[in-house]
Amino acid sequence: MSPSAARLWAFLRRWGEVAVTAAAALWGLWTFADHAAASVFWAAVGLGAMVLALLNLRGAIARARLATGGHGPGIVLFDEAQIGYLGPETGGVTALDLIDRVAIGPVGTLTLYHRGGAPIAIPLSAEGADGLVDALSALPGFDPAALARARARRGAREATVWQRRGGDRLPALSRPGSR
Repeated sequence: MSPSAARLWAFLRRWGEVAVTAAAALWGLWTFADHAAASVFWAAVGLGAMVLALLNLRGAIARARLATGGHGPGIVLFDEAQIGYLGPETGGVTALDLIDRVAIGPVGTLTLYHRGGAPIAIPLSAEGADGLVDALSALPGFDPAALARARARRGAREATVWQRRGGDRLPALSRPGSR
């Protein structure tokens, strides 16, 4: 594959979801506008498609802005409501309901501060790190766009992008052997 084709393929893999989501929103808008007077069914389909696409668009943009290609050290694993990182020198696993703070460091490392263990530093270039935005979106009040903005700033210090407030808790998670 030529270098220009490889760059095009990487661009499409990174921004393809954004393009498809924006196209779905435009299709919904066109369908709604074109059929609003003639057919209630197609107007509702168009409106529904547009709303769903616009709801997904913000997350798609945040995932594209944070995507790195997964060629860094380690691997990020997701299992139900847990996030794990297996790195060459460090690692750890935590449940989403134990995370108290999420911060991003100056070198593109996402750090999960959680109860019951040492902070877990995850390089955003690690394999599977692209799924962090989706996994962390389950945290109450987590804003994927804030994570993308903090990463783009590239300050010299760690920036907190989410912190649990006193009353924030995830819904009770069923554990094996519990009722």
